[in-house]
Amino acid sequence: MTEKVDRGLTHIESATGSARDQAATGHAQVEREFDDAKANVPVTQNLGNQEDGRSAKQQLDQKISGEARQR
Repeated sequence: MTEKVDRGLTHIESATGSARDQAATGHAQVEREFDDAKANVPVTQNLGNQEDGRSAKQQLDQKISGEARQR
């Protein structure tokens, strides 16, 4: 009986160790991708006055669509 328990424990320890390794690898991959994404985000400056209640994104979208119409 003890031998079966020992084998079962070994199997469980092996499985949890493998899962832990996979989780650590996945976490490291996500961190690298997040850092790459942060490095490639364009810096948007001078979005103007926001007193009219529009968000910076709305103002930028309007500016971009206005430039596209002028072309």
